[in-house]
Amino acid sequence: MFDFQGYVLDRAVENRQQDARDPKEYNASTWDKIVGGIVGADVEGAVDDNTKLLQQQKIDDTFKPQFDLRGIEMPNNQSAAQLRSLIKADDEKISKKNEADQYYSLSAVEERRRLDQIRTDELNQRSADLAFRRETRADEMSMRADDLGFRRDQLMLEDQRYNERLDRDFQLRRKESLMQMMQGLASLGAAFAM
Repeated sequence: MFDFQGYVLDRAVENRQQDARDPKEYNASTWDKIVGGIVGADVEGAVDDNTKLLQQQKIDDTFKPQFDLRGIEMPNNQSAAQLRSLIKADDEKISKKNEADQYYSLSAVEERRRLDQIRTDELNQRSADLAFRRETRADEMSMRADDLGFRRDQLMLEDQRYNERLDRDFQLRRKESLMQMMQGLASLGAAFAM
């Protein structure tokens, strides 16, 4: 017996038309809709199912070789975005593995050892510079302290000499004033004696 509904559905899928509002979507032609309505077949559903099947087939054809190259089982009925995220996750995993492999490779170990030696040399140089600066600063401070001590001693000597000079001048003026007073008394005594 002839399946008239199946025949109408097949014709609708073959005669599908691209939707003007959404270029990615297909619709059944008007004639197929009319015939499908008479026969009781869901031509719109058949066209939509076929479109989804073709899109999934296109996605599978695009991503299957990539999954095969990676040796990963490709999941069924996944969107392109989901498959891209799986590939990206696999890329990250491979990248981390490569980084780990590179971290322990002989050349990487030698490079890290060389960089560590450079850092150690720089730290040693900085420590030596700091020690030299401390010594230089301590020497400068010691020299300043010695210089200040010498200046203080010089000022004390000058102060002592000044005080001694003042004492001598005071004693000399005192003697002179006593001598003048004695001379005045002698003159006064001579004036009365006469």
